[in-house]
Amino acid sequence: IDGEVYLIKYQAEATRHYSANLPIVEKIIDSIHIERTAIFNVTSQNYPSLAFDITHDPYDIAVNPINNMLYITNLRSDKVSVMDGATDKILTDIKVGTNPEGITIRSDNNMIYVANSGSNTVSVIDGSTNSVLSNITVGLNPADLDTDTLEEGLDSFVFVANTDSNTTSAIDTRENNVISNITVGNKPASLIP
Repeated sequence: IDGEVYLIKYQAEATRHYSANLPIVEKIIDSIHIERTAIFNVTSQNYPSLAFDITHDPYDIAVNPINNMLYITNLRSDKVSVMDGATDKILTDIKVGTNPEGITIRSDNNMIYVANSGSNTVSVIDGSTNSVLSNITVGLNPADLDTDTLEEGLDSFVFVANTDSNTTSAIDTRENNVISNITVGNKPASLIP
């Protein structure tokens, strides 16, 4: 739209919630209307009208199933906005590293992981307090990250695509430290479990 690209990503565990929620998500996506003012209006005859302000340059979004909160990375403000999923109100903004892009949630331990592309770090946010617990140094320009909840033995790791170092970092979420940097092809930018 007007030279801008808007990406809406729906992600769920294939074996549990994907197919059940996909029709609802498709209806929501079809009802989104984007305006130049950075106010997103979502309307549908089957859903209440939503209108909410988001901090400068929203980039990625994840839903925390534990508390029904939405976590939105804001690329230029170096913050993650926390929105109440029931009221559609922004509750707080959390200061993270520079240029936060990708975000993922570990629902088993209520931790949120944010890839900060400008500071080469991953911020770890405690979902119960909405505060940053630590910043983990990873490769250059981390763009995306994800958890692998399907493969036994990998469910306690977050994997980070480091675009400018051609690596994927593996973070052990029990200790919140990098245990391995795996060399991959040129410019990895996205991950999928």
